Amino acid sequence: MEGQNIVQMDPQGRIVLPRDMRGKGRQYYTCQTERDGTVHLVPVVGVITAKQAYFWTKRWQQGEKQASQALRKKRYHVVAPEKLDDYLKSL
Repeated sequence: MEGQNIVQMDPQGRIVLPRDMRGKGRQYYTCQTERDGTVHLVPVVGVITAKQAYFWTKRWQQGEKQASQALRKKRYHVVAPEKLDDYLKSL
């Protein structure tokens, strides 16, 4: 076993991993328990949270595709910040 540390679970069930065992940013794990009480934390890749779910809807992805195509074909307008209000009113 690589890297063995003693950690403590608080009354709410939280365990803080030592700094050298943590990744960057928020990570998700499945928690697997064995009959002997051994607990395994296994990293999960590709978790979509409720806050991110809209981005992966078919409608949003179609819009992303259209926006990417417009950028590639240079179909966009550059508007000076001081003229933004007038431009938005013209839409």
